[in-house]
Amino acid sequence: MKIAAVQDFPMAAPAWLDANTSVSWLRAFERMAAEGGHEAHAIMREHNYEYTMSRPIRGIHYVFTRGHEKFAGILHKIRPDVVMYNNCCYARLPGLMKAVRQLLPDAVQVVRTHHEVKRVLPRPLLAEVLANADHMIVSTEADWEYISTTTPAPLQHSIIPFGVDVPYFLARPPCARTTDFSASCSGNPVKNLPLLKRVFAELASRGYTTQNILGQPREQYAQQLCSTKVYFSPSTSEASGSRSLLEAYACGAYPVVAAACASACEVVSKLGRGQAVDDERTMADVLEAALLSAEAARACDLTQLNKCYSQQQEIPLETVLDDGLIGFYCNAWLARPALFAEYGAFLQACIHHMETDAELKHLLCAHSPTYSSKVRADDGATPLQYTMHPFVLERLPPLFFKMRAATVYMPQLQA
Repeated sequence: MKIAAVQDFPMAAPAWLDANTSVSWLRAFERMAAEGGHEAHAIMREHNYEYTMSRPIRGIHYVFTRGHEKFAGILHKIRPDVVMYNNCCYARLPGLMKAVRQLLPDAVQVVRTHHEVKRVLPRPLLAEVLANADHMIVSTEADWEYISTTTPAPLQHSIIPFGVDVPYFLARPPCARTTDFSASCSGNPVKNLPLLKRVFAELASRGYTTQNILGQPREQYAQQLCSTKVYFSPSTSEASGSRSLLEAYACGAYPVVAAACASACEVVSKLGRGQAVDDERTMADVLEAALLSAEAARACDLTQLNKCYSQQQEIPLETVLDDGLIGFYCNAWLARPALFAEYGAFLQACIHHMETDAELKHLLCAHSPTYSSKVRADDGATPLQYTMHPFVLERLPPLFFKMRAATVYMPQLQA
């Protein structure tokens, strides 16, 4: 299967290509290419130039482009079976998805949301995205609750938090916790950098050590987290409570988060360690109390972190393509005439595809057993094969009804 992903947040090509860059969907792509045999393409924003890599890097075929307007044309050239969007500029997403639907009508379109959805996708814009979305991947239950009440609702969804490379941070050599408070905070308005500066200035005036470790090289960044006693996240919006919060947890720091950030509060609740603060005026006092508490010094249990927020939790391709499908197998089924006619056209298209696509024909016949040594083809010599065709055909009705959002009734018939 051929799958392509679009990332519209720009970074320099060396950062995208660096295996240490914390982009979990890209790490999942690498595993998929290595383990599943799928062909994976990554189309990335790059400020400086347009370039297509001549060979794959860790199994990924990279294309770098400056502008959003190039995405649809590049995807049309690749012709993937699945397109996954990792977008930050959501205002441009509906137009791109509509263009891809017209160019590649059979491609499955998957949207992986970032940050809290209600903050970046107001309902009118979300409705435009959902018009061409086949599957939504969100980070939290709250995100899906918001999306599910928007019309039209997507047919399929998955709730998968963004993951972190837990083993990497656990492998850091032990060191003394010499820094009282750390944060990793950018100037994006939702990150609340002015609040961080005020709180850290107050704590510094009380004699505590503080640091904002944003932008440090990965090794140095991890070492600074390992030397941190309390990690503070002032952000009001994150995808999964923020990667840096999860990484700080992996390094043993005690987390304190802003109560305004629902996903960060969800992390603290799930992991059972840390606290949320809702009053900005008392944040310095709360952080100081957390630093002096016995709870902050207690060793943390990483079982839940590995279970809920490991990079390995990234969604498998099979879940994207078949989530919530109601399977049924029967000798007969009834439907409205119009729906039945639609299914007939769908069935004919599928049969045509199975008979004309050379690669698919090979897959359907490659591992087929013979009926019996006594059953021969018309030439009287070749044993007939029991191919995979009937197994595919019997699964088409539930797949079609799922695609059409049809209601399936399965009454219990009495003998």
